[in-house]
Amino acid sequence: AAAVALVESANYATEIESTNGTEFRVGQGRQTLLVGHVFKNGAEVTADIPESWFRWRRVSLYPQPPPNDDATWNAAYASGFKQVNVSVDDVAAKATFFLDILKP
Repeated sequence: AAAVALVESANYATEIESTNGTEFRVGQGRQTLLVGHVFKNGAEVTADIPESWFRWRRVSLYPQPPPNDDATWNAAYASGFKQVNVSVDDVAAKATFFLDILKP
C-alpha cells in the first residue's frame, strides 16, 4: 500500500499515485508505477521540482535479507526519481512506500 508523507516544510505536501492499485497478491505477477505529486500551499508543483529533491522510502513489515532489504531499496531510490516501478516482489514483505521532498 502507498502512504502519504508530509515534508518538513509546512508549505510542501506529497501524494503518491499508484497506476495499478494499492494491494498486490503473491502469484498474480502484478506491478504498478508509483507517481509522486508535490503540492505547495495546495497547488501542484511537481513539474517545477527537480528530480533530485525526490526521496522514496520503503518500509516492510517483515525484514528481508539483502539485496531485498529496505536499506538497499531505499538507497537505490534516495534521489532522482519522480516515479518508481514496483512489482509484487517489492511488496512481498507487506511494504509501505513513502515519498519525501528534500529541499536543499
